[in-house]
Amino acid sequence: MTAADLVEVLRQTKTEQLAREAIQATADAITSLNRGQLLKGNSRTGRVDTYRRMKYARAKATLNPGAGTPPDNVDLKVTGAFHRGMITKLNQDTIEIMSTDCKEKKLIGQYGEKVFGLNEENQAIYNQQHFAPEFMRRFQDATGL
Repeated sequence: MTAADLVEVLRQTKTEQLAREAIQATADAITSLNRGQLLKGNSRTGRVDTYRRMKYARAKATLNPGAGTPPDNVDLKVTGAFHRGMITKLNQDTIEIMSTDCKEKKLIGQYGEKVFGLNEENQAIYNQQHFAPEFMRRFQDATGL
């Protein structure tokens, strides 16, 4: 393959489409990382919040000691329905994480949109371990490189 051939192959490769396909194929990883983040009491910007009543916080801490210290970190999990209902969708220009659980609006109203989305650490994990390998596989399949 000449340099001109290589340039032509790269010019014809629809990298944006390949990226969208890679995101679609790895959307479950985004959801899983977001769930794990919440179980540690973390949002995309820091802590989700703290419980106002210490008695409830202690009871919750026995259910999920992984939410961290202090024991009053909010993990948004009691029955698990909110977490089980979490999905990631690729819209036209955005990646949307949401929950199909009926409590979604109430919880977002109370804790904010920050509960959805990956923090820097989890975004790096997603980029390196999920998105990049999937994108590269699709790129190699499309270009033969």
